[in-house]
Amino acid sequence: MPDLHIREPEAKQPGLPAAPPGRPDRPVLAGLTLPHFPVEQRRSHGVLWSFLLVVVLPTLLASVYFNWIVTPQYVTKAVVALRIGDSQRGDGGGPSSLVAALGPSTSAAPVTQSYGIVDYIHSVPAMEDVQKAGLDVRSILTSTKADPIVRLRPDSSTEALFDAWRSHVKAQFELSRGVLTISTRAFTATESLALAEAVLASSERLANDMSQRVIADSMRLAEQQVETARGRFNAALSEMQSFRTTSGVLDPSKASASGTAIELQLRQDLAVADAQAEALRAGSGPGSPMYAAAAARARALRAQLADAGSQSSRSAGDRSSSSWAEILSQNEALTAALRIAEQYFTQALGLAQAARMEAARQRSYVVTYVRPVLASEASYPNATLSILLVAGSALIAWAMATLLYHAILDRT
Repeated sequence: MPDLHIREPEAKQPGLPAAPPGRPDRPVLAGLTLPHFPVEQRRSHGVLWSFLLVVVLPTLLASVYFNWIVTPQYVTKAVVALRIGDSQRGDGGGPSSLVAALGPSTSAAPVTQSYGIVDYIHSVPAMEDVQKAGLDVRSILTSTKADPIVRLRPDSSTEALFDAWRSHVKAQFELSRGVLTISTRAFTATESLALAEAVLASSERLANDMSQRVIADSMRLAEQQVETARGRFNAALSEMQSFRTTSGVLDPSKASASGTAIELQLRQDLAVADAQAEALRAGSGPGSPMYAAAAARARALRAQLADAGSQSSRSAGDRSSSSWAEILSQNEALTAALRIAEQYFTQALGLAQAARMEAARQRSYVVTYVRPVLASEASYPNATLSILLVAGSALIAWAMATLLYHAILDRT
């Protein structure tokens, strides 16, 4: 097997021609002189061409695009905050009320609702609501003034239109400040302003709808409790009226007290009449007319007393087949039930009024700190910054690729 060791030729080796003058010696393999390849020169040319293709060319294209082709876009911003009505309550305009009005809210409800508004702005329903409000979103996003690279077709799908919406309409909630920043971009200043105002109005409607929904739910629950209490009170009142109609006594307790008083008076009158009759019998004799009158009066009083006594033990006219004691017991039970139902109804009315006042205090609304205004000049895109970003990204990619290529080449 021949020796494959590469060695450099000596100055004068028999049988081999001398190296031409002015050229470097060439390596020898198995006694054969190999051709000379300028490796370092080829590497330097490859690095130069790769730099031109990867870095210089994209930078030139970006310069041409951002300086002469791209359509400038106008940006409109608005800064708003979601507030709760109770946060505006104070001592009449002092420092505490000013802080409550302008400072970030510490309640969890405005924070949650603010994040909800951000998600709403970045959704298809927001785009549809703006269109329903009268703003032609499709004509703004598919404007013929846009450059061919970013221009949308007028018959683009809803998904493509929504992608353009998300790139032209931005919303961000800053938790530390408690404010919501809305920014819109369009190819004319008037369209950008109209888009910002429409998005802001749609967000305010959403905040009002959420507040109204919460208030409606709380008031619905309060009204249900009031209706339940009213039905309970009406049922107790109807049962009491039915009992009074059946028993024939408006107030059994008063009727019983009146009967007792009458019976006591009759007993007193009877005692006086018996005493008078006995005195007349002893003085005038049994045949005296005065004694006969006094005895007749005593008998009449005794009959009345017996009738009054029977009234307290017999049924009330035999109409309810219940004794007077049972009537009194049933009346007390119905009176207690009616009193409890009335108290429950009164409490329900008070709770409903308190819920109504609390809902009015907790009403959420949008406070506009920075209203959208008409832009005087285009602010997007920034040509210098965009070109630098393209050049820097291309340079980093070229450097990493070159280093990786040389690392692999040196190991082979």
